[in-house]
Amino acid sequence: MGAGTDNTAINVFFPARLTIREGDTISWKLESDEIHTVSFFLPEMPPAFEVPAPEGAAGPLMVNPQAAFGTRAPGGPVEVYSGTGVVNSGIMSDVPPAPDAPANDTFSLVFDTPGNYQFICVIHPFMRGRVEVLAATATDVPTQGQIDAQGRQHLAPLLVEMEGLKARRDSGLAISSEAGPNGTTVWNVGAGGRGLDRQVELFDFLAKEITIAEGDTVVWTSPAFHNVTFHPGRMHPEAILVTPQEQGPPQLRLNAEVFFPSKPLGEFDGTGFYSSGIIGADSPSGTGSFSMTFTAAGSYDYMCALHQELGMKGNITVVPRDQAGGLSNTVAFQDFGWDPNHTGATGSVTYKPPANSFVGNVSVADLMPDRTYNLYLMWNDLTGATALDATSWPFTTDVQGAATVSVSKKLSITEGAPLPALQLHFLVVDQNLPMSEPLLNPLGVAHPIAIACSFPLGLLQLSAPGTPTTALNGDSVPLFNYGWAPGFDGGSGSVSYVGQNPTFEGTVSVADLKPDFDYTVFVMSSALDGNQTTMEIALTTDSSGTGSVDISHAFDIPEGVPLPALQVHFLILDKSVTLDEPANPLGIPNPIALACLFPLGFIQM
Repeated sequence: MGAGTDNTAINVFFPARLTIREGDTISWKLESDEIHTVSFFLPEMPPAFEVPAPEGAAGPLMVNPQAAFGTRAPGGPVEVYSGTGVVNSGIMSDVPPAPDAPANDTFSLVFDTPGNYQFICVIHPFMRGRVEVLAATATDVPTQGQIDAQGRQHLAPLLVEMEGLKARRDSGLAISSEAGPNGTTVWNVGAGGRGLDRQVELFDFLAKEITIAEGDTVVWTSPAFHNVTFHPGRMHPEAILVTPQEQGPPQLRLNAEVFFPSKPLGEFDGTGFYSSGIIGADSPSGTGSFSMTFTAAGSYDYMCALHQELGMKGNITVVPRDQAGGLSNTVAFQDFGWDPNHTGATGSVTYKPPANSFVGNVSVADLMPDRTYNLYLMWNDLTGATALDATSWPFTTDVQGAATVSVSKKLSITEGAPLPALQLHFLVVDQNLPMSEPLLNPLGVAHPIAIACSFPLGLLQLSAPGTPTTALNGDSVPLFNYGWAPGFDGGSGSVSYVGQNPTFEGTVSVADLKPDFDYTVFVMSSALDGNQTTMEIALTTDSSGTGSVDISHAFDIPEGVPLPALQVHFLILDKSVTLDEPANPLGIPNPIALACLFPLGFIQM
């Protein structure tokens, strides 16, 4: 029953349906680090897991003794179930028992009455099973080997789903951010992960480590029951407090510090105890998120107090705002000759790349004095689709033709797309002068474009938290595993090239893939105008899963398009498999073991 170790859990009985004969015994064996119960309550309703604590107890709630403790007397014989009444294993755990105490990871039950009987895990009420008891003379009953095979068959697709969750965690796709007030950033972090099937859970923070600036806010969102606790200078709180009783089993109190929020100041300066309480989309409170603003530089460990023993821990590193770089990245504007009335203008975009939001300043000079221009934003997404934002920022130059515009814009990123995901351009447009055909620019803008700024790495830099920190301005770029090949974890590689002109000359190298296997290198290129081309190249690995292929290809650059001009992706496909639901945002129906995503590609500045 159950599966998973350390920070993973699959909350399922394997198998969930059993057919036995009257008089047979079923033994459930815990195979998970998560706690579970095996509970029969027919015809009664299952009890609530938590109940009000007796008056005078420390804390308002306790674990329901009827759910926590087994119905079998200590040292007593195996219980017999006749189809009515309550039979309960109590909380089962793989934690080693106290000396001389029996192990608590197995529960057995004899069935002496034919019928159909449902059982559940009280801790995870969606975890259900059924036992069909036939007459003692029945012959159509599976063997133990058949039962084991049925359990493995049930488990296999859930393990694949779990690997997908882990790959998403490791790829950094689960973290995002947006512009906050006064130049700060709001970071969104997953607290735990859950698969398409709620029975598959990942007990981890997504991402485990993040670096932010003073004044930034972190928002943790949870799909299941979790907790966010900061406890500097003191021991971590235990979720369950055990209080011995004079008679009977101990009282298991729910620690109020864990189950209820404690946020004394609403901001965290590195001191004091802070707890989110229980958060989760389906938690009793209905509160699915918890936010904290960090006001002091430092390194702060935190954890989920419910699952810290499973490794659910994280760290927030807060750097002084003057060391966070502020608006530290700068890219220059260029005059591409798209304005017949003016030449020689200059400018730059200085910005901070907080993942999927743009916050920055656009400065221009040497434009026409005392004239109103419009600043437009244009981007190509991961698939090459081009969009010109309907929103523009009008500005008026001073008597010297200079101006500065502050821009804050949240961008829509394709779900499942890793960073970097956008090819971004700023256009300074003179809308005072409509243009007739032929247009001087390849973007279809019907006004003179005085200057334009194309980002050689796109807005979303590889230095964004949770993503690989490798610049794309050299001659070698790594291939990454973004979790787009369900059931496969690992693999590495790179694309080495010389990108000085429209002809690509380079080598794609891979390692740690399937040995002696035929892969396909799938090349997707999108020009500045959104036109997309593809090509396929065979790549076969050797007995160690290593391989390489040389590529020479002349890209077709549309007339009038400046350099850099191409968004190019290299994808390593396993075309022996066709997926009903592709795991990637590109819509490719095959597993993508590795990918190299270029916001602008090989045509360098």
